[in-house]
Amino acid sequence: MLDGPCQTFVSDCQVRAAAELISHVWDPVVLSALRLGPTRRKELLTKIAGASDKVLTQALRRLQARGLVVRDGGADQASVPKGAVYRLSALGASFANGPLAHLAQWAADNQDYLADEPATSQKPVQPETTGRGATREDMDPQRPGPRGTGDAARGKGSTTSC
Repeated sequence: MLDGPCQTFVSDCQVRAAAELISHVWDPVVLSALRLGPTRRKELLTKIAGASDKVLTQALRRLQARGLVVRDGGADQASVPKGAVYRLSALGASFANGPLAHLAQWAADNQDYLADEPATSQKPVQPETTGRGATREDMDPQRPGPRGTGDAARGKGSTTSC
């Protein structure tokens, strides 16, 4: 576990780096499918229902570029007939069998709660406006963003865990 908090809105935050690994819808699905062992692309396409050939190819390329998936064989290697085989790299296996597996288990354990609609259907609370279309939150000098001018907006002062 990390001991120190991340600076708010820092681009190199470790949590953001890890979240980027699962930010594309099909990437964690492909990683999970490859946990079962080396697999050909056509077999992956069969295992992963709902993903198009194009989407799977993009996911595999993205995961290879990140060093999570390795492509063995293909047209350039005569030792592997019928095309390339994809497998998890050591880094990919540590991610897929560790944090990703824990996230999948958490989702399975909380499936009923995550799938249910809220018990009461309340209208969302509308933010109070200043009369010129801007909300009071927009005018908060401590609020980060384009309208805030306080320390938080300049990236100074408060830090939070991201």
